[in-house]
Amino acid sequence: MKKRHSVGRCLSDLKTLSLADLLPRNLADHIRMGKFRTDFYPVCSDRAAWKKVIKGKLQARTASGILVRAEELLLHGVPELPATAYFDFRRIKNRTNLETPYFLRRTNLGILVSACCITGNFEKYGDSIINYLWAITEERYWCFHAHATYGESDDVCPEDSVTRRQIDLFSAGTASLIALTLHLLEKELTDFSPRVYEILKDETLKRIIIPFLNPRLKCWWMTGRNNWSPWICDNLLLAGSILLKDNPVRLAALVKRTARICCRFMDQYPDNGFCAEGPGYWNKAACSLAYWIFRLDKLVPGSVERIYADPKFTAMM
Repeated sequence: MKKRHSVGRCLSDLKTLSLADLLPRNLADHIRMGKFRTDFYPVCSDRAAWKKVIKGKLQARTASGILVRAEELLLHGVPELPATAYFDFRRIKNRTNLETPYFLRRTNLGILVSACCITGNFEKYGDSIINYLWAITEERYWCFHAHATYGESDDVCPEDSVTRRQIDLFSAGTASLIALTLHLLEKELTDFSPRVYEILKDETLKRIIIPFLNPRLKCWWMTGRNNWSPWICDNLLLAGSILLKDNPVRLAALVKRTARICCRFMDQYPDNGFCAEGPGYWNKAACSLAYWIFRLDKLVPGSVERIYADPKFTAMM
């Protein structure tokens, strides 16, 4: 009986462990001392790695589809995103006028960057990639106006001083897309213009990463309430790991803050891993948490082994 009671208590203790208890206590110290990696994905100039990426029937077919789509994109410019599309959310209760060109710009950029990495042909795709990057960084807002701060005003334009640096799902996603592009094409972009590379990097830091690191920043999603928490944290960790690789102190602070938010998110889950938001949100809830954990494992290898073995995390997966 004693043995059975002991095992039962042990399992119970495992189930109630917080994500914070499963992470190494000295994780932030490791990062501050520069003991981390940021080679999440092979860069475009690593041709041997990219030849492996497209090796195999399925991979070759996927790559072929990307190249066909990229050829079409080269024939057209960056989709227009007029100012009035932002205001239509309040003016005529319409989100689509903003969302359609907003997402199309980001999807097209991803296709062009993928095509460039598959072929190694920056000369062919580089101008279009730079035009997309430039257009996205010229957008006054990355935060959706449906997610913006308006205060008490009836103005169709939200509070600029807040919303310009407001972190929502898609401003964080934009930051990770630009950061990943800068990672994959760092050599090619700096060969084109070191100044252009720095402008793209600085704009992303200024809009998203630095505001997030401000301890006075308070956002409702930081409470870990729903899918916004891991979804945004995953994008922030990816973007921050790339853009702050030369600033380990700030990178450690970013990891620590996203970890606190993800801990709150996982803590509010039941032990059986049930997603209260419904199965359709699993890929942006529990799966986003998994992405954050996988990236942390890439950043500091071996740091999440206890999480992988945790019964609640296993149930969530």
